[in-house]
Amino acid sequence: QAKAADDLPWDDHGVALLNRGTPLASVENDDTLALIFMHSVRWSRAHLDFKPVAEHKTHRFEYALYPHAGDWREGRVPWAAYEYNNPLMAVQSDPGPGALPSRLSFLAWDGDGIVTAMKAAGFPLASQEPVPEERPVQIVVRAYEPTGFAGRAGLSWFTGLTSARRTNLLEEPQRELKLRDGVLSLRLPGFHIETVALDVAAPGIDLGPEELGKRIETGQPVYFAHWQHNAGAAPLGYSPVGLSLC
Repeated sequence: QAKAADDLPWDDHGVALLNRGTPLASVENDDTLALIFMHSVRWSRAHLDFKPVAEHKTHRFEYALYPHAGDWREGRVPWAAYEYNNPLMAVQSDPGPGALPSRLSFLAWDGDGIVTAMKAAGFPLASQEPVPEERPVQIVVRAYEPTGFAGRAGLSWFTGLTSARRTNLLEEPQRELKLRDGVLSLRLPGFHIETVALDVAAPGIDLGPEELGKRIETGQPVYFAHWQHNAGAAPLGYSPVGLSLC
């Protein structure tokens, strides 16, 4: 995702063009809202010794117009763009035997800013290292302030927080943060990215060893040159082995 929204303002209202999965959107000099669907392969054709066909597949383009009152800040355009790019996915199922309550929010964020990531601490996949057998004990939350004006936000965890610290983007500790009644209060400078590492209280129940998602494709083998076979996104697993049949 390159740019999620462009806004065309008037005196007391505006309209934003929200995109999902397209590489570029812009407001031209004549106030035209432009949406670029895909990059061309003209450079590749001139410099590669084979004919690329990266665009020769089924494409789905999704975008939306978002009218709002006030300017883009008052209309909360960045929030609308993130909601459009990360729609709520609901799954209906029968009640299970688990110990979790019927209503639960793991992370509660109250105030300014936009949460862009919530993850276990560490980067084992970024360096292609094996995933450690021991589960991380910290939760990392990253947020940013999109309007340019400083704000505040309160953060809490469903089992409670025991400690918190501000980190840099590499999750290296910077300084300890104080908790008040189990809530972390954060000051968000304008346009800043803030990352915090949280020590959370144990839930007191066994949540089970289930995987949150698949690590490899369910069907093997898969196309290495997936773009030539209308096979959708790249396969999982970094394609460690490629086999060419001539």
